[in-house]
Amino acid sequence: MSKMTTVEALRTCLYENGIEMLLDYPKLCGKLWDLAPAELLGRERFRAIYETGAVESIHEAVMDAAHYTDHFAKAMEKLCTRESMTVAACEETLMMFYDALGFPPKTPIENVKTVTEGDWKYTGEIKDGKPHGVGKEELLAYGIVCSSRDGQWLCGSPFGYFHSIDSLGVESYSFCIDGWTIGKETRIWSEDDIEVIDHGYDPDKVKPKKITDNKEQIHQSLVDALSAIATDRKDG
Repeated sequence: MSKMTTVEALRTCLYENGIEMLLDYPKLCGKLWDLAPAELLGRERFRAIYETGAVESIHEAVMDAAHYTDHFAKAMEKLCTRESMTVAACEETLMMFYDALGFPPKTPIENVKTVTEGDWKYTGEIKDGKPHGVGKEELLAYGIVCSSRDGQWLCGSPFGYFHSIDSLGVESYSFCIDGWTIGKETRIWSEDDIEVIDHGYDPDKVKPKKITDNKEQIHQSLVDALSAIATDRKDG
């Protein structure tokens, strides 16, 4: 098996085994060591994430995506209590989790490409013809964008922080796994009207799975998810 980068390994572990693995240090590390070289992972740094409680703040960022900056700031504060780690080392360690979970990239993405199928359009990073990495998808109606969302994809499946705009112009911030939203979704109807919906997290519903290579299934799930969102907004 070819080895992955640390971020790729962490992202794949959490996608295939469930987001709750984030809080299970032994299981997470056991999976990580199989996917990425141990020398790249930095076992001492990972141990510090757990022993300082920083991982709990990272988990809160997932479950309350609209306020991820506040939660990562808290994680940084906790991790910096580790006397053996410099501030730079703390920042670098947290960025592994930040990038793996698909929070807004700190640097511009490269190799941007566009894929269009019917009324669906994706612009962003691509791998083997499928959305993979940071990008934006749009659902079109007669050539007009009726809804969109930007975030992170993993072999065609949504995984991570997403910013969405529906057909009514309502913005929302959430964490998505495949077609499911987990944790708190924050919808901004207007400056004075902000709605927070707590979807919780049900592992039996949001089932971890191996990354699929079925492009047709991936595309249909994305279209169905966006269509459902647009219908909910219209009916509401």
